[in-house]
Amino acid sequence: MILCVSRHLKLVANCASLGGLHTTVCVPARLSHICVPKEEREALGVTEALVRISAGLEDVKADIDQALKKAIRATNSPTARSL
Repeated sequence: MILCVSRHLKLVANCASLGGLHTTVCVPARLSHICVPKEEREALGVTEALVRISAGLEDVKADIDQALKKAIRATNSPTARSL
């Protein structure tokens, strides 16, 4: 579901670098912690479901809300594939 959320964001950028004035989002298990063994990542709480949002200056509440709603609908759809 997390990757589905990031696909639906319109204002928030999906990126590995979390520094700057704009809001960004990343999935650490697939970026910053990709080289850490899965068991070790999970012991640290870095799972595939963890999303890191670095808040910038813009108002992104509506963007995040609509992305979450679309991801939930897609996940609950009878034709949903594994996310």
